[in-house]
Amino acid sequence: MSRILLFAGAAAGLLLGAPGTRAADVTPAQAVSLENQVRDWLGSLVGPAMKLGDRPVSITAAGDHYDVVVPIPLPAAVSGTAYRFTGAARAIEGGKWTVENVRAAMPMSFTLDMPAPRADPKAPPSTVPVKYTVDVKGQDGRIVWDPSFATPSTWNSSAQGATMRTEGGPVSQDSSFGAITSLGTLRPAGADRVDVLSEGTLQDYKAKIGTDAAGVTDVGMKRIRVNVALNGVSRTKALVILQAVTTVGMAANQTQGRPPKLGQEVMRSMLDALQDFASDFSLDETIDGLAVQVQGMAALLDRMKLGLAAKSTKGLLEASMDLGVEGLSLPDLPLGGLEALIPHRVALRPVVSGVGVAELTSMAKASSEGRAVTPEDIKALFSHGGIKAGLDSLAIEIGGAVISGQGKMVMTSPEAFSGDAQIVAENLDALMQKVSAIPAAAQAVPVLLMAKGIGKAVGNKVIWDVSYHDGKMLVNNVDLAAMAGGGAPPPSRPNQQRPAPNRPNR
Repeated sequence: MSRILLFAGAAAGLLLGAPGTRAADVTPAQAVSLENQVRDWLGSLVGPAMKLGDRPVSITAAGDHYDVVVPIPLPAAVSGTAYRFTGAARAIEGGKWTVENVRAAMPMSFTLDMPAPRADPKAPPSTVPVKYTVDVKGQDGRIVWDPSFATPSTWNSSAQGATMRTEGGPVSQDSSFGAITSLGTLRPAGADRVDVLSEGTLQDYKAKIGTDAAGVTDVGMKRIRVNVALNGVSRTKALVILQAVTTVGMAANQTQGRPPKLGQEVMRSMLDALQDFASDFSLDETIDGLAVQVQGMAALLDRMKLGLAAKSTKGLLEASMDLGVEGLSLPDLPLGGLEALIPHRVALRPVVSGVGVAELTSMAKASSEGRAVTPEDIKALFSHGGIKAGLDSLAIEIGGAVISGQGKMVMTSPEAFSGDAQIVAENLDALMQKVSAIPAAAQAVPVLLMAKGIGKAVGNKVIWDVSYHDGKMLVNNVDLAAMAGGGAPPPSRPNQQRPAPNRPNR
């Protein structure tokens, strides 16, 4: 992905270099002038930490277009065949440019010295050469670029028949995919701001991973879909972050994998830029048809979901995560009756809000500069009305029952918090019947009976309203501590199911 972005960046430099050129005007002299402008632009983009060389981009005139070649140099610690991206650039109406037939030279191979496993922890560290080989049978890409940022810019790519192999070291891997497509958009969003949108789909992924300890693991996925949105990105601050990341990368390259020593100014400038880098971020990933097999044991999953979202509102961070799995099965495990208790679906959405961005940045700066985080720093995190955390939603389908819930907790300090939640179980009796019929799970029946007893029955649902305030936890207004200590029995409620009283036989 970083190589694709580098090519896009080089294309951006190309397009910014000569916005007035027409396709009919392509000449060798213009190609030389354009290449020089691109080199200078890329130099200002990555900063002084990276030495680009004489020709970081090669541009030649080719009839009605420019042939563009972007070589990708290998780090000093890596040996192998250098590779490159190529494309055909043309000026179009409105000061825009297109770069077509974007491709990476294939096959590609390189060798990287990786840390070798040590049987004796006291033994000196060593490395082992690991060879990586990548080949793609079919590929294509196209970029439409507006250097004025007045209209959206787009890039799309596709590839088919890819294979990847890793040889050497403690882990070997052979993987492949049938097809991959991606589409990206750079959308104007006000002065110095853009929205960066990306969506991609990968189909028929397969991998065979071999290790000395676990043997061979087979992984398959029918489809992977990923959507990413980064809105309100500051172009100015993105440049600061890019230059800082370039400095970090170059330092890591020079230390050959050891943690680089970075100047405090680099970290400080990057952390300052991150405060207002973008307005919000979201990621949604879905995997369909996941299959994993280890030592003859298979695990199958119809669908797995992952979602991340974050935004800053008036200096406060809000973040959430969406997690979900559907259709889990373990066909090779001798589960017996326990198979009926494998959850069919699990979905939850944890959230957090009220965290001060400035306070977080201040703590990160202290850590990067070797200063200890003080109690005052921690206290400042809770100075905006407390940190709020909880579950926006929870859903579990298991044994014919559906358990759902939501709740929120407010922390005014690391030691002080309060919260409220509601949990609802639908068709709980069906779950209890299945549990009681399975000897290995019978010990859970008393727990379910007790939970049902303190619940509030409404039709085929049992509801638990949970609250924690002033050090006291209540469930449906019943003090659990008092009940556990032998206090007064919970008050009766007309809508609560109670066992019928025992009566003598007549």
